[in-house]
Amino acid sequence: MRIQILSMFAASAVALGASAAPAAEPVAMITDLQGKVDSGNIVAAPAILGSINAGATLSVGDGGNLVVVYFGSGKEFALKGPATVRFGATAPEMLAGAAPQVRDPLMGKVAGAGKIKPVGKIQAAVVMRGAKESSRIKFETLAGTRVLDPRPEFRWQGPGEGLSYNLELSDELGAVMLEQKVSGTSFRLPAAVQLKEGATYTWLLDTTLADGKKYSNAGDFTLAGAELRADVEAVRPAADAPLSERVTYAAWLDQLQFHDEARKYWKELAAARSGDANLNQLAGQ
Repeated sequence: MRIQILSMFAASAVALGASAAPAAEPVAMITDLQGKVDSGNIVAAPAILGSINAGATLSVGDGGNLVVVYFGSGKEFALKGPATVRFGATAPEMLAGAAPQVRDPLMGKVAGAGKIKPVGKIQAAVVMRGAKESSRIKFETLAGTRVLDPRPEFRWQGPGEGLSYNLELSDELGAVMLEQKVSGTSFRLPAAVQLKEGATYTWLLDTTLADGKKYSNAGDFTLAGAELRADVEAVRPAADAPLSERVTYAAWLDQLQFHDEARKYWKELAAARSGDANLNQLAGQ
């Protein structure tokens, strides 16, 4: 079974559209933005991961750059300012300035990958699912996520320094597979513990402070099947790939519920575009 892309994330609650009718549908997503990009009197300002409605018009200032990916085709269009562009149903229409550079779909490298579709705005739950955010033990990995590594690393933030923790891993039937005392705030699953593809596992972590107070948290994760893991690796961008390509890939990972893997990219991308609120949110900053 090959990858089915059900939808892609777009971080804007309101899609960009020049006085668009309420029924207007998003046709593209912004995957990079540098310099001045003006949407006129539209409520939602252009931003990375923002969706664009059919008929929207944007002006790219002199020296500015705007990159978008179209949901229907997955093709990427890179525009350089000065330029004014209206977004048609299948491609940008230049009103002024040079024609955009066009790149083939990133996911086109995987047969049967499907079409990119918007889903509105990114939910806060994407950042961390399956763990209690109010807990004094905060999970940094393996909470409501698919994983690629058969030996994943458990990482967390504790309520104090120099504590030891009790870690317990259970399978879908509740059978305990591992009980481990851990010093520090990370632990990699030993090779002796074999995870099954497609199975969901739950881990419990608890600690006791010097004053006797006890804290705990629980999360769950699923090991993706070998074929899906191979597909994810097949389209992984190179380290020096354009930022827009890495944004598309990270959003795709999140859609496939590889939230831990996606977060690695969000942190890297947020550092590259430090002023972008959407990237900062997804990076957990």
